[in-house]
Amino acid sequence: MVKGNVEGFATQHVKRAELAQELHHNVGPITEELFKTQVQTNAMHNCPMTVDDIDNARKTFGKSMHALKGNCVRQQLKQVQNKILVIPRELVANNHKIELCMDGVTVNGMNFLHSTDETVACCHFICMPRTQAKDCHEALDKVLR
Repeated sequence: MVKGNVEGFATQHVKRAELAQELHHNVGPITEELFKTQVQTNAMHNCPMTVDDIDNARKTFGKSMHALKGNCVRQQLKQVQNKILVIPRELVANNHKIELCMDGVTVNGMNFLHSTDETVACCHFICMPRTQAKDCHEALDKVLR
């Protein structure tokens, strides 16, 4: 039994589309364009399929799942880079006294040190593994550096 959008196709075209889909599945996981090229150039000897049969199979059954498997790859994520900025001397000289406001925050079970500098209007959100004094000191050290 045929499963697909066979409306508007003659019975003979549907049967040839089924054969084209089955042949594409048996050839292996190749793209539809490569499969069409092989049929056009007679790379498969005595192949009764035509490019029209392959196009009808695509219109009737959609993309071949066999050809899609392994060809759809997740895009690589861009790596986050830590950039150390050089602060100009004028900014350091004018803002050597800072007023730092900070608080411990827990989001989804993860601990963070949230700090805001009132003078320069700089905000930091540092992740801490625990809320012990050593971890808070390391997070505060990151903020001050």
